Amino acid sequence: MSKFEEKLKSREMRRKGKSLLEISRKLNVSKSTVSKWCEDIVLSKEQIHTLIHNRNEFLTKGRMMGAAVNKKKKQDAS
Repeated sequence: MSKFEEKLKSREMRRKGKSLLEISRKLNVSKSTVSKWCEDIVLSKEQIHTLIHNRNEFLTKGRMMGAAVNKKKKQDAS
């Protein structure tokens, strides 16, 4: 896929409310490049809410996984 096609695809995905990280991983380009390509795209309030909700879910999941690892380390040390 050419850079022009990647740019068009990234802009299309962003208009659909996809996160910059999700787009960059799918197209295998840097997040900063996607950010630059999509900087003029304005998301709806609903899209922003969805992105924030998804981010919070991932953060919570990460904290829970970290807590489980720490608990296991503590149990193994005993």
